Amino acid sequence: MASISDLKNQLSSKVTNENTNVEQMDNSAEFIADSIDQAMDDACIHFRTSRINLDYEVVQKARNGILGIGKRPFKVIIWRVGSISQTSNSMMFDTKIDSGFANLDTASGETIEDDGSPVNGVAKVIIRKSGVFLKVTPPKNNGKPASLDDVQLALASRNIKNYRVNEIKNITKDSTGEEVRIADWHPNPDYDSKASLEISPDQMKAYLTVTAPILTGRLLEADEILDLLKVEGVVYGIMDDKIQSVFEKELFNVPVLVAEGKSPQQGTNAKNEFKFSIDHSDFKFEEDESGKVDYKTLDLVQNVVAGQVLAVKTPATLGIPGRTITNNRIDAKNGEDVSFEAGKNTILSENGLEIIAQIAGRAVLLAGVISVDPIYEIKGDVDLNTGNIIFLGTVVIKGSILDGFSVKAAGNIEVRGNIGKAEVESDNEIIVGQGILGKNAGLIKAGTNLYAKFIENANISAGNDVIVKEEVLHSFVDAGNRVICHGKKGWVVGGRVRAGFEISAKSLGSTAYSDTYLEAGIDPKYKEKLLRLEEEREMNETQLNKIISNIATLQRAKEAGNLSEEKEIMLTRMERAKKEFELQYSEIQEDIAELQHYLDNLDNKGKISGKLNVFPGVDLTIKNANFVVKNDFKGVTFVNENNFIKPVPYQPFKGEEEQNRR
Repeated sequence: MASISDLKNQLSSKVTNENTNVEQMDNSAEFIADSIDQAMDDACIHFRTSRINLDYEVVQKARNGILGIGKRPFKVIIWRVGSISQTSNSMMFDTKIDSGFANLDTASGETIEDDGSPVNGVAKVIIRKSGVFLKVTPPKNNGKPASLDDVQLALASRNIKNYRVNEIKNITKDSTGEEVRIADWHPNPDYDSKASLEISPDQMKAYLTVTAPILTGRLLEADEILDLLKVEGVVYGIMDDKIQSVFEKELFNVPVLVAEGKSPQQGTNAKNEFKFSIDHSDFKFEEDESGKVDYKTLDLVQNVVAGQVLAVKTPATLGIPGRTITNNRIDAKNGEDVSFEAGKNTILSENGLEIIAQIAGRAVLLAGVISVDPIYEIKGDVDLNTGNIIFLGTVVIKGSILDGFSVKAAGNIEVRGNIGKAEVESDNEIIVGQGILGKNAGLIKAGTNLYAKFIENANISAGNDVIVKEEVLHSFVDAGNRVICHGKKGWVVGGRVRAGFEISAKSLGSTAYSDTYLEAGIDPKYKEKLLRLEEEREMNETQLNKIISNIATLQRAKEAGNLSEEKEIMLTRMERAKKEFELQYSEIQEDIAELQHYLDNLDNKGKISGKLNVFPGVDLTIKNANFVVKNDFKGVTFVNENNFIKPVPYQPFKGEEEQNRR
């Protein structure tokens, strides 16, 4: 009896013989044989695969003839339905490592989604150690069920001949898709499925390639694959589901990833996130709705308040070691730390991951250290190089504030030079080394005191005192407490000066009889509020009178029977508006009366003093009394007695004697 090796050699020579019974086409071949079974055997050798990967079509049926006359064989076209042909000479449990490993084609084993196309029923023969099994899957989406002929062909392709036909019929009829044992298995290692293992050079991946069984050969079992992995030292990252899918989905002759190591995770470096801008290189000017660009708004100062988080640190993380499939440890690098230091006027949070401001001021990052500076110093002028300034601490300007710019600070504002036509506002003191040249515009507003060498054509407001060395010329000055002008000149000339308690200067008015309005004894902010309420009352009264007049006109038309429906609606609306305006008018009147009562009952008497001269043309108001100076006064203080202004000998302002000593 011929051996399997002899049979293969004979079939191979038959295929390659010049008088071959095989006609080769693109991916198929025509076979001439006495039976379909013989043709399939020839095709298995020709395509180097098993019958499970072949399909056929009979183009000529065999005929026995009479006494040998007219006899003809079968002609069968057979083609491969598998994706990759089998390598028949693979050795069982052959392990190899290839330098071109990265170029391996791998099968994923992913399930193809049902797209609704008809799927015919399929008959498969699975041979295991435990026996021969038949599996008939039902059709889907109106596909054709597997026939008995299909089942018998599948059995023939695996050279299974000893089976009970009735049992096969029942299995085909039921088509449950379950494996049903139909015969015993007779070992024949040459026909069995074989496996090879590819391990990547870095020992991070293992690929399994399983060949299809031929004829009566059996499928390998999952435990045999696990044994193969164990023999080759693969003990980590084994994918049992992928191993199972190789057999369930018949992923033959393709490398399938069945084990994968764990790559190390390098630790991430620590990172500091600053909650204030540390880079102005990408600054862009913004346009308003009209397309105008304000080049004075640079926002270069990083204002912060007490308790504000200035920076947050994300700590470095530890690396997580990896594992090869042979269970070797792969070390991981830990993340690197970065400096995170709290400087002056800042503090670290309890967990050390936040830097918090302890005071209001300017956030500064210098040499990696975060601090809060309560003083913002500008070495020159406030101009286009600095832009407008808004700062929550003290601002020190060694130059001047030029026309058109603004400086606002929660602390003091100290200007070594001049203040031009600008907007300057401090919650505390404003100290001007030279003078204020307002050009009848801008506004200088101090929360407490304002100090300057001179004030000219400016608008000034201070919550407490305005102290001027030389002169106050043609300006509007309001002080909650005092306006003092006692320097070398000590003039207050022109404009309007108001103080809650006292106005004192060397000279009030001028020989040119300049109109100079001076008020004392009433806090200017309350006086302004009273004036606004009186203006609001006047506007309300005007509107109310118009409404009353219109209502009267419509009422007369209604009484005469000449009022249209539209005018009737208008009359209703006006009557409702009249009630609203009357209510508003009443509320304003109450506010005015309350404020007036408060001002009338202030203990502050108020006084206005001229140490040297008070010239004619000076208009004096102390509380509710008014007096216009028509004659020269020298060394005089004006006070209010019983709502009349009375001149008395000059009374020094508080601290004058100390100032004179200095």
